[in-house]
Amino acid sequence: MVKVLFVCLGNICRSPMAEYVFKDMVKKQGIEEIYIDSAATSSEEIGNSIHYGTRNKLKEMNIEYGNHFARQITHKDYEQFDYIIGMEERNIEDIKKIVGKDNKNKIYRLLDFSKNPRDIADPWYTGNFDKTYDDIVEGLETFSNYLRQEKQVLLNERILEKCLPSYLENDLKNLKEGIKNNVTYLDCLINELQGSVNSAFVDGDISEEQCDYFYRKYIRMEI
Repeated sequence: MVKVLFVCLGNICRSPMAEYVFKDMVKKQGIEEIYIDSAATSSEEIGNSIHYGTRNKLKEMNIEYGNHFARQITHKDYEQFDYIIGMEERNIEDIKKIVGKDNKNKIYRLLDFSKNPRDIADPWYTGNFDKTYDDIVEGLETFSNYLRQEKQVLLNERILEKCLPSYLENDLKNLKEGIKNNVTYLDCLINELQGSVNSAFVDGDISEEQCDYFYRKYIRMEI
């Protein structure tokens, strides 16, 4: 399951708007296996409900919203979520102050997924919830496309790594564990896998597409 956390300053305007719009969007697209939540970088609005401007905009667009109570992001959220998405650069800076370094590349700005990367202005100050909604929808549509592409890549990898001869499957498992544990003899594991890939291809146990995939991903480490 993919877990997505939207974050803004107070968790009453932009991030809950993104949360409920995205929930509505993925439901209509038939996307399953996704968990969506939102949070704040500050403690100013903890426990408060959605801002009336966001609530009115969601009602206008016939988007359901829940019994929301603002909460602040925690360090634990970094481990639990796959994507932590802020609305503006300031959010990104504040998120990192709370969760620490983004070593796993989980933190993004929503409109960085779009063709026109920029901040999403806080409607608490601008009063323009229509503009905020339009910007959020733009970012969510491109983010949704990104997720579908990522899902397809993972699906393709599962297919290409399926139905392997046992000796190749074992060498692949050993290499993955070696990479995970950062072992010093990684070159030896790569050489063993390369020999198994070559043998499997010559024997007709794997396709040319699979052979090319193993070379690019695990032997030459290109993808």
